[in-house]
Amino acid sequence: MDVKIYRNSHRKNGHAGGFILEVRNHILTIILYLITITGLFLGSHVVKGIPEVFQLIENIFENFISTVTGQTLLKNFTIQLLVNIGLLLVNFVL
Repeated sequence: MDVKIYRNSHRKNGHAGGFILEVRNHILTIILYLITITGLFLGSHVVKGIPEVFQLIENIFENFISTVTGQTLLKNFTIQLLVNIGLLLVNFVL
């Protein structure tokens, strides 16, 4: 986020009224950062409180590894390519 301080008509006092305008221009970015930080905090809190979550994550990766070993190289590459293109599109839109 670029923070620029513009001096208004209050040049003698050094009033930084432009700072508020710059924050308003980037309010969506600030909200997304706050949502991300809040999600990280809540996720850490939930995982710390429930030990079964680690077992569920292990099951997910175990199932993924077992399905990938049965696929051909071309099929695996295509699936991974489509998933990553989808994630890149979501990232571009956000």
